[in-house]
Amino acid sequence: MARTDVMEASIEAARRLDGDGRRPDAKLALSKALATVSPPKRGLLGGIKKAARPARYHEVAVRYAELAGASPSAGDIDVLRRLAAEYPADAAIRLNLAAVLCGAGRRAEGVAEYEEFLATNSGDGSALAALAAEYAALGKRDEALERYRRALDHLLHEHKSEEACAVAGGIAALSPTSLDDAHRVVELARNGCPRVLPEALERYAVLCHAQGKMAQEVAAWKELLAFVPERADARRELASAYTRILDSDPADTDAWEGLEAVDSGLAAELRVLLMCDGESADVG
Repeated sequence: MARTDVMEASIEAARRLDGDGRRPDAKLALSKALATVSPPKRGLLGGIKKAARPARYHEVAVRYAELAGASPSAGDIDVLRRLAAEYPADAAIRLNLAAVLCGAGRRAEGVAEYEEFLATNSGDGSALAALAAEYAALGKRDEALERYRRALDHLLHEHKSEEACAVAGGIAALSPTSLDDAHRVVELARNGCPRVLPEALERYAVLCHAQGKMAQEVAAWKELLAFVPERADARRELASAYTRILDSDPADTDAWEGLEAVDSGLAAELRVLLMCDGESADVG
C-alpha cells in the first residue's frame, strides 16, 4: 500500500476511534502512520533537511500531537521531539510536546520547551498560562505570577473570557489573602464564565468574612443565593452576616430587611434578644 493510502486510512481510523471516545487507540493509529515515514536527516551543518512527505502528513502530525497532549504517555515524547524538529514553528506540536513532557514527570524539560517556544511567540496567552501552571507546580511562585499576569493581559485583549477567568483563578490561588485577586475572578466569571461564578463568589465571601468586610460579604452571599437559590448553606451564611451587622448596629434598616427576607424566624428571635439586652441596659 502506498504511503499516501496508509496516511488516508490512518486518518479515517483515527477519526472513527476518536469519535467513539477511544483517544489512545486513535493516537496509536496516527503513530503507526507517522512510523511509515522515515525521520528527517540532518545535513552537514546539523540542520534538518527538507524531505518529501505524503499528502496530509502535517495534518496527521498535528492531530497526533493534540491527542498526545490530551492523554500523554512517555512513549509520545520521542515522536513529538521528531515532529517538533520538523515543524519548529508549529504551535500545536511544540506546546503539546511541552505538555507531554510535564505530564510524564519531566517538568523541567517541559518548562524549557515552553520557554523556548515563547521566546519567539511572546504573545501566546494560552502558552503563558500553561507555563505559569507548571512554575506553580514547581513551587516557583514569582515566576508563575509573572507568566500568569502576562497571560491574563493577552487573553483579555483577545476576549478569551474562559481562559482569562482560569488564569485569574491561578493568580488568586497564589495570593490566597488578596481580596482584589479574588474579586477579579468574580468579575471575570460574571462577565464571561458563569459556570465558575458560584465557586468564585463563595471564595470571595469567605475571604471578606475573614477580613471583616461585612458589606462585601453580604453582597457576595446575596449574589450567590440569587444564582443558586437552593443553596441552604449560602442562606445560612447570609443570615449570619446580617446578624453580625445587627449586633454592631441594631439600627441598620437594610440589614433588618435583608434578614427578614432570608430568615424571618431568626429576625424575630434577634429582635427579642436585642430588646431584652436593651431593657437590661436600662435597668442597669
